[in-house]
Amino acid sequence: MAGQNNCQPFRLLIVDDDELARYVLRLSLSAREDLTVVGEAGNGREAIESTERLNPDVVVMDMLMPIMSGIEATRQILEQQSHVKIFFFSSQEANEAVLEAFQAGAHGYCLKDSKHDTLLAGLLTVVAGRRWIDPRLATPLSASLPELRTGAPGLNAAAKAD
Repeated sequence: MAGQNNCQPFRLLIVDDDELARYVLRLSLSAREDLTVVGEAGNGREAIESTERLNPDVVVMDMLMPIMSGIEATRQILEQQSHVKIFFFSSQEANEAVLEAFQAGAHGYCLKDSKHDTLLAGLLTVVAGRRWIDPRLATPLSASLPELRTGAPGLNAAAKAD
């Protein structure tokens, strides 16, 4: 990954059908020296095309979008570019939605109403090569996943981020 191997900022693509959400994310994340927002997309199909063209390290992906969902876009992106990390940034809190995102290949999942520090903690964890889930989702989700209750490696919730 570009951001980790040669001290270059990691490259980020923001995908959300809400133009204001993309703007706020770009504005808040662009202030950091360790990342570069290389582009934006407004739906899943644009996400696939932009990922091919811009080669980001991380795609910040909304779940519910017109034309193609974030779930389907994730599957297709990872079929073509398995090195890309997908970080869902979504308002969807249901266990089923979160599980579907990880089953599609997501590396991280953060709720849109999270604090900025929580979002950053999640992104940096994913960039470091580990999976991450919003701390507010970890406990409810673990009730339906025995492997989380037993402490299986692979999914980290950064409870200190809030």
